[in-house]
Amino acid sequence: MATDDRKHTETRGRRPGAETAAQLKLPKTLTVPLTRVEDGTLRLTGTRVPIDRVVYAYLQGQTAEQFCQDFPSVRLADVHAVIAYYLQNRETVDRYLRLREREAEELRHKIERDFPVNALRERLSKQREELKAHSDALR
Repeated sequence: MATDDRKHTETRGRRPGAETAAQLKLPKTLTVPLTRVEDGTLRLTGTRVPIDRVVYAYLQGQTAEQFCQDFPSVRLADVHAVIAYYLQNRETVDRYLRLREREAEELRHKIERDFPVNALRERLSKQREELKAHSDALR
C-alpha cells in the first residue's frame, strides 16, 4: 500500500505521460550572435552593429534594454549573449577593440595625408571672404 501511495503522490497534478523538467533536453551551449564581415569587423548577426558598440555601451553602464532602445533592430537576447561573451573572453575582446582603434587611427591619418583638410579649409575661407566682399559691394 505504501508503494501505491508514493506512486500516486509522484503523479498528482500531472497528466499521465506528460513531460517533466528532468526529461527536457536543454542546449548545452549558447550560440554567440556575431558574424565576421569581409573587413574583419565583428557585427551582431543580421545587423550592421559592431561588437564595439555593445561593449562600449556596456562599459559605460548602459543596460541591454537601453541599448535595444537605441538600436531597435537588435534583439535583447543577442545583446545579453554578446555581453556574456565579452565577460567570458574579456582579454581577447579588449585586444580586438584596441586593434580596431589602432586601425581606425591609422586610416584617419591616411585620409588626412591623402586629402589635406587644411588646404580645403583655406579655399573655403577664401571663397567665403570673396562672397562677403561681393555682398558688401552690392549694398
